[in-house]
Amino acid sequence: MQSLRDKLLQAGVVTREQADQNAARADAERRARKEKKAAPPPPPPAAPVESEKERERRLNREAANRQKEIRALCDAHGIESTGDQTFFFRTRKRELRRMHLTAEQVASLEKGELAIVDRPNGNERPYALVPRNVAEQVLALEQKAVRFWAKGPGESFGFEGEEAAPSTEAPSTESGG
Repeated sequence: MQSLRDKLLQAGVVTREQADQNAARADAERRARKEKKAAPPPPPPAAPVESEKERERRLNREAANRQKEIRALCDAHGIESTGDQTFFFRTRKRELRRMHLTAEQVASLEKGELAIVDRPNGNERPYALVPRNVAEQVLALEQKAVRFWAKGPGESFGFEGEEAAPSTEAPSTESGG
């Protein structure tokens, strides 16, 4: 059986040179299609998978760094809080704490010019009285660290703005033993 190429050559429609060029082009296209089908596309670069331990360590490092930053802010910008007026606020555990402040400091707290924040690892002074700009920086780092701040109308931390405790029952007075 003759191929179409041979029949066209016999009929004189194409020259031998044209037929060879066309055959070479067809062979090249065939090889390219075959290589394309045979070689699967390269897999996309795999993102490194973080194990659960690595993720936990990374989160712990980030939390520790935030705590260091908050402590540095409190140490650098903390305002001495010694006065004759007692000011009460709630801790994260919903316990009442007090600070002895001056009348000007209490007025500034009520206006939102000062705030009370948790001072990380502050065994002797667990809370710090800080100016508004420092409170904003602490709030950006960790919202739970701000214990009392009357930021503005409808925005407050440490009192009405927080949800009530999950249990509304009175605490039990049973003695252990």
